[in-house]
Amino acid sequence: MLNEQRGFATLVALFAIGAFMLQGCTASPSDTIKLANEGSHENGVLVDGTKEDGSFDNDKPFRSSPGNGIRLGNYTAPPGEIIAFTRGRAPTLKTSRDSQEPVPFWTSGSDTKELKFENEYVIDVYFWIISGSVEQQWKRALHAYYRTQYILAKERQGIRLNGFNIEDRTTDQDGIAQRSAFNCSDYQDLSGYDQDNPRYKPHKINIYYVDQVVGENNEPPSAEYGSRCYGDTDIPGVFILMGDNTSAHLLAHEVGHALNLEHIDQFSDSNDPSQPYFTETNVMHSASNTRKFLTEGQTFRAVVLDGSALNRKDLYNARPNLIPRKCNTLVTQDPDDPQGCPPIHTRIWVDR
Repeated sequence: MLNEQRGFATLVALFAIGAFMLQGCTASPSDTIKLANEGSHENGVLVDGTKEDGSFDNDKPFRSSPGNGIRLGNYTAPPGEIIAFTRGRAPTLKTSRDSQEPVPFWTSGSDTKELKFENEYVIDVYFWIISGSVEQQWKRALHAYYRTQYILAKERQGIRLNGFNIEDRTTDQDGIAQRSAFNCSDYQDLSGYDQDNPRYKPHKINIYYVDQVVGENNEPPSAEYGSRCYGDTDIPGVFILMGDNTSAHLLAHEVGHALNLEHIDQFSDSNDPSQPYFTETNVMHSASNTRKFLTEGQTFRAVVLDGSALNRKDLYNARPNLIPRKCNTLVTQDPDDPQGCPPIHTRIWVDR
């Protein structure tokens, strides 16, 4: 009889322990992002949302391998926003600011947000050899074209140049090839827009390889200079000047300007000297021989800024159904729009 009582007590204890463990294993609410139209590379997102304790995450980074949802923990209240990045796709935004997004964006339960990556934007660019050795300029332009393509793809910019379109115009009869240096005020002569056979394609990026380019602030001309002429012309298009001794990565820098990206030199220092906001390896450094990287803060701006060639109606107008944004160029949150664009130095992946 004693053994039976002990056995019964043991069963009761085991049942109580099991019930406690089951109660302890009850899953807490957890939010997930399901990505569609992803590629074969790692995905990353920047997330805005209010957490259970009332604190707010602004542009918190998460990463995951392709084919897997991204688990976030639990966001409980709006505002909410997701910016997604991956190779071979354009940076893509999902936000509670979108009137098509059900409100609230986040709830106290387990939320699943579906986000479909936008495809890469493919843009036509045109190269024109104006002066110098045709063979050398052709090689220089081709090298710059491939280097720019490589940087845009590797840095998840989501923009691809559509083919290497180049013309030799060194034998044009208007004498343009005899000029030794050019600046942005020469765009009418360079383009030959009023000729029967003009040297430009309207509403596109036009890239001119010349002997020398006049520097900013009227610095003496140099074969190593490049310049983007944008907003300086009354001809619809973007004009980029490249000297005959320019580095291949300089074209990526000038294309960055066409996408409304600005120099980042003033942010080269931070409170932690071992981890500066930017170094000379950033594509938008004004004077560098080692341009390689873009931040997610930059690639997002290049796609969404209303002044980007991608969005301008007189240029590519590649996102007509998507609302552009105005972003500042700061390493802090915009005081006028703290949940707006991520700071310019924001990264999901380290520069390497």
